[in-house]
Amino acid sequence: MKYIVLALSLIIGYFLGSLSFAVIIGKLFYKRDVREVGSKSAGATNVLRTLGKKAAAMVTVGDMLKGIIAYVIAYPIGSIYGIGELCAVLAGSGAVFGHIYPVFFKFKGGKGVLSSLALSFMIDWRAAIITLAVAILIMALTKYVSLGSMLGCVFNSVIICFFAPYNYLKIFTIIFFTLVVIIKHKTNIVRLIKGEERKLGQKV
Repeated sequence: MKYIVLALSLIIGYFLGSLSFAVIIGKLFYKRDVREVGSKSAGATNVLRTLGKKAAAMVTVGDMLKGIIAYVIAYPIGSIYGIGELCAVLAGSGAVFGHIYPVFFKFKGGKGVLSSLALSFMIDWRAAIITLAVAILIMALTKYVSLGSMLGCVFNSVIICFFAPYNYLKIFTIIFFTLVVIIKHKTNIVRLIKGEERKLGQKV
C-alpha cells in the first residue's frame, strides 16, 4: 500500500503542476499563447515581458500555490503510513515536473523556478526565504532574472545543508532541482555568455 500512496502522491503533484497558469491566463485574459512569443517559455518572466506585471503576478501566485497544495495534500495521506514527508516531497517534485512538462499543454511548460521555490518553502522555509532574498539581490544588481534564478538555486543547495544537515531527502531534492533549473536555462546561459540575455524590464 505504501508504494501505491507514493505513486499517487507523485501523480497528484504532476497533474496539479500541469496546470500551466502562464498559458491559462495568457489565453483566457489576453488571447495570447506565451509559448509562441518572447522566450516561448510558459513562465512568469516571459509573461512579465509579453503580457505585463498584472499577468505575471497572477502566474507567480498560481505557480507557487500548485506546488504548495500538492505538498499539503500528500503529507497527511502519507502520514497514515508513516511516510508523510516522503509523499509530500514526491508530490512537490511531481508539481515541478508538471510545470516543466505539462500534460495538458503538449508538455511545453516553464523552467521550474517558481515551482521549485514553492517546494523549497515547504521543505525548509528558513532556507527558502534566505535563498529568495539572495536571488532578488542578484536580480536587482545584475538585472538578469535568469542569473538570479540559477545562482539562487545554487545557494539554496548549499544553505539547505546547514538547516537540514542529516536530512538527505531534503538535500538531494534541492540539489536535484537546482540541476534541473540550470539545465532548463541552458539557452539563457549561452545568451549570458554572448551578452545577449534580456535584462529585467526589457520588453520583447
